[in-house]
Amino acid sequence: MDAESWIQGYFAGVALHQHLRTPGVRPSVIARMSATGIAADLEWFADLSGVAALTSLSAEFVGDVSASYSYDGASYTNPVPLAELLRANPVSLSRGVRLWFRFHLADDDADLSEFALWGIPREEAV
Repeated sequence: MDAESWIQGYFAGVALHQHLRTPGVRPSVIARMSATGIAADLEWFADLSGVAALTSLSAEFVGDVSASYSYDGASYTNPVPLAELLRANPVSLSRGVRLWFRFHLADDDADLSEFALWGIPREEAV
């Protein structure tokens, strides 16, 4: 099975253990960032070239935090509340080798303790 078919199969719900060398392999953090304490606009990007499958996003935050993303670092999606972005299907974010994010912390009470992308490293996939 080629890599593209594997990714499509994985996202279609095919059992994880059927496509990994080691049945016990679980998604791991592939990129992580944090920002706290001030109202700000932050930009960050993740290199996904070594990722076979992006499986989820997670964040620890409080207050009014919004986010948008881009595949080229120039054209960003419309900002949405971070909680809404966290519910996005990872397939919709897995189009490019790099993924840029822009976060907006609305005021000094907003806090983004952690934002992480979870996935399967390419070397762990068959």
